[in-house]
Amino acid sequence: ADAYGGGNPWVLLTAALASLLYQAAQVVAKGVGVDSAALPLWQQALRRPSFGGLSQDFIAAGDSVLSRLRHHISDEEDMHLYEQLDRHSGKQYNAEDLTWSYAETMLALQERSEAVEAMYA
Repeated sequence: ADAYGGGNPWVLLTAALASLLYQAAQVVAKGVGVDSAALPLWQQALRRPSFGGLSQDFIAAGDSVLSRLRHHISDEEDMHLYEQLDRHSGKQYNAEDLTWSYAETMLALQERSEAVEAMYA
């Protein structure tokens, strides 16, 4: 009865995107700046022309991704994480309590903690 819904967003990939942004924040916090050729690409990908490539900008971008994910996780579902989000309704869909979704979300939160710590080190 597994169904993929023809291209729905996945919880685990959404959390992985947040992790990537937090990892970038950690790199920038260590003094590695965003290349001038890469900055416009980040601005375009994040749809934020004001994105400056600073550590706090990457953290804010990751926070936005996780906030959007939280928006789709219903309190009625007791904060369970499914496999997918229905692209039309935004409701969680398919495999309930997918371990990989939890793992990626927890990893994103760990990466966030490390990014904030690196920013203030």
